[in-house]
Amino acid sequence: MTTRSGGRGPLAFPMIGDLVNRVPGGRRYASTAGLALAVLIIAIVTIGVVRGRRVAAFAPATVIESHEPLQELPIRLAEGEDPVPPAQTYDAVLDFSSIRTLVVGVDLDYVPRGAARYDAVIRNADGVECFRGRIAETSFPDGRFMLRLFGRRLPAGDFTLDVEAFDAGAGDGRIVASSWFQLLR
Repeated sequence: MTTRSGGRGPLAFPMIGDLVNRVPGGRRYASTAGLALAVLIIAIVTIGVVRGRRVAAFAPATVIESHEPLQELPIRLAEGEDPVPPAQTYDAVLDFSSIRTLVVGVDLDYVPRGAARYDAVIRNADGVECFRGRIAETSFPDGRFMLRLFGRRLPAGDFTLDVEAFDAGAGDGRIVASSWFQLLR
């Protein structure tokens, strides 16, 4: 069995060890390449885990023309400093018993403009944040944004979808619009 110089342990592939020894500075380049490969593998696994836990993702506006299930969510706007009363209507009941994903459309026509950024935030009935994503500026001229909900990653129950506005330099967002929906299985 071939070992590394300095007794650091066996090489997995003796032919590669011989090649590395013949190239000037080969050991240094091989260890750098090995480290880069390990970092790449860790990054790919991490991205896969994070994507596997997402409960929602933004969908393009062209999804309206597809055959995916689509549901409009009604929203209510904030009036001054008062909290937004949730819009609790029959249309906000989302049934995932026979589908895996559902695209929800949220109307932005009446959302006040002028903030530096806007986020879409999904919270469960206990107020725990399940999803947060920045609403693209291009959504405002379109008058809506679309979210694809992954039903198997959200438990059945009550949720709110809030539109938060962030003023320039402000650390916390303020809820400017909100929608209540119930997820059924």
